[in-house]
This record gives sequence, structure tokens and C-alpha cells, in this order.
Amino acid sequence: MPMTKSRSQESGATLVELIITIVILSVALLAVVSVYSRAISSSANPIIYAKSIELGQAFLDEILTKKFDHNTPLGGIPATTVFTASGSFGPETGESSRALYNDVDDFHGASYSTVELITGDNDAVNQYVNYQVDIAVSYIDTANDSTLRTTASLTTQSMKRITVTVSNPLSQPLTFTAYKGNF
Repeated sequence: MPMTKSRSQESGATLVELIITIVILSVALLAVVSVYSRAISSSANPIIYAKSIELGQAFLDEILTKKFDHNTPLGGIPATTVFTASGSFGPETGESSRALYNDVDDFHGASYSTVELITGDNDAVNQYVNYQVDIAVSYIDTANDSTLRTTASLTTQSMKRITVTVSNPLSQPLTFTAYKGNF
């Protein structure tokens, strides 16, 4: 007489068990892939922010090396008592490029969409595609950090606020501020 196995002695997985296992593994895999997808999509953000900071700092460094005012003597001493009117901020006649700017307020109103750093490095232009740099300069009242509109109240203790705004490909502008004293 042939031996037959009873159903309770058989081993293996049923079709229903296999389908449930595949569904559970698919959901787990989907969760892992979505986490990696978010991480990969935001991985360039720190690089873009670092480039924005580098660009803002480079412009501030360049501007702060210039004289306080067109009337400031070489070396900055003595401090000037004749101030350029804030309505006259911007490059003077003949200052057609950043390389010719000689004082802080020459940069007022400047806007650069294709950025070439002062070194003249053309490779830098390719590194900063889709970046925008806007510069504003104003006199400030050091007592309450407010913007002064006229030169009537300026003294040898006056300062200029330099604001550099760097817009990046993330459309999240970063603003950098520095102060230049009258010396």
C-alpha cells in the first residue's frame, strides 16, 4: 500500500503567505527609498549655502579694503570732515569697474548677476551661475543704528553700513552686513 502524506506533514509557504511577504517587503523598501530620495535632493543645499557665504564674504572683504569716503586722505588719518552726500553714493566719474572703485560708497546700488571676483578669475564666473549680488551703503547713526538721510549730522565718529545680499539658486537670499568707520 502506498504511503501518502497528510496535509499537516507538508512544509512550505502558501501562495497567500508569499503575497503578504511581498507586500510587506515592498512597503519597507518604499520607505527606505523615500528617505534616501529626500536626503539626495537636499544634499546640494549645504554646498549652495557655502558658496553664498564665500561670495558674500569676498565682496565684504573687497569693500572694506576701500577708503571710508572719497574725501578720506590716504591712510585714513585724519578722519574726514567733508562727507559725500548719501544721494551721491555710487561710482564717481571715471570709475567704470569695481577695480577702479576707491571708497566704500562707490559700491552703493551695485548689482552683479555674473560674478567675477576681484582676482579676475574667469573660472569663478562658472562657479557662481544663478547667483546675484546686490550692495547697499548708507550712513548710520551709531547711537541707535538708524540710517541717516543727510550729511548734516555726520561727525568724524560716523560710520557707513555696508549690506551685501547674495541670492542663490535656492531663491533664499543671504544678507551680510559690515560697518566701516571714518578712519
